[in-house]
Amino acid sequence: MIFMKKQCILYTLVFVLCGSISGCTDTIDFYQEDRQSAIVLNSLLNTDSIVYARMTWMNKPGAMYDYWTFNEIKDAEVSLYENGDFVERLAPVTIGDSLYNSHYYKSTHSVRQGQTYRLVATLPDGQRVSAEGWIPAQPSFSIGKAKWIPSPSNPGRDETQVDLKLNDPPGERNYYRIRIFTFFEGYVERRFQHFTWIGPGKQEANFFEDEFHQQVFIDDELFDGQSVELILRCENMLFENDRIEVTALTQESYRYLRNNAFANESVDNILTEPIPVYTNVTDGLGFVGGVAVREQNIEVDRTGAP
Repeated sequence: MIFMKKQCILYTLVFVLCGSISGCTDTIDFYQEDRQSAIVLNSLLNTDSIVYARMTWMNKPGAMYDYWTFNEIKDAEVSLYENGDFVERLAPVTIGDSLYNSHYYKSTHSVRQGQTYRLVATLPDGQRVSAEGWIPAQPSFSIGKAKWIPSPSNPGRDETQVDLKLNDPPGERNYYRIRIFTFFEGYVERRFQHFTWIGPGKQEANFFEDEFHQQVFIDDELFDGQSVELILRCENMLFENDRIEVTALTQESYRYLRNNAFANESVDNILTEPIPVYTNVTDGLGFVGGVAVREQNIEVDRTGAP
């Protein structure tokens, strides 16, 4: 289950963190067995959306170690600042059902494009952690009608090909994450498709060597200010409500999400070296940063499909 998998990932035996708990830029090795304690603060700030912040303990002081369970922090005071000015205190809220649920801190204020936001969390004993991030603009893109094609790597099977046109703003470094998923009505969980190939529309070149990623991260170093055409190929879409998600990222959120994705993919691979995971939380661990998520329904032409 996704819920259990996320817990396994959090408690991976070795954590390599870019930036120590005090906020310096050195890389440290964080071993679970060392029982080093840290407050973890996480929040992705999405343009024109309210804020959800999550707080947990890494090795809660005095608590028995449990590989499968988050030690949530439910009694913190979490404050939101916009461009240095106090906005509000976030309200505690529980999301989920009686069996699986998570504790968050929720704002009423929606974050805005181009602004910088800071979260400051204070525990009853006076411990405090904080982090900030700025909010990027929504990405500009369009897609054509998707189509079924024979799989180049798996004879006898079909894949779905989506042609994406990404319009990149000029004069600035931009970062993106691309995902395709099936959305089930009435359920929060999304089924993300695995990419089998991604590349430029007019070149026979792959953007990455390993196949079957569920998300692709790119920056505009090679196409700054241009409209670039990308071809995405993924497994057959067997359900309705298939969507493409393109997320504009800041440099910090790109670094965090990309490295975190690589770490998650290698968590069960004993031959993989520990992956550096970026943190920007002062006096703690975790990440607070801006994203701008945009989704669009995919219409698939199944003409001739089995």
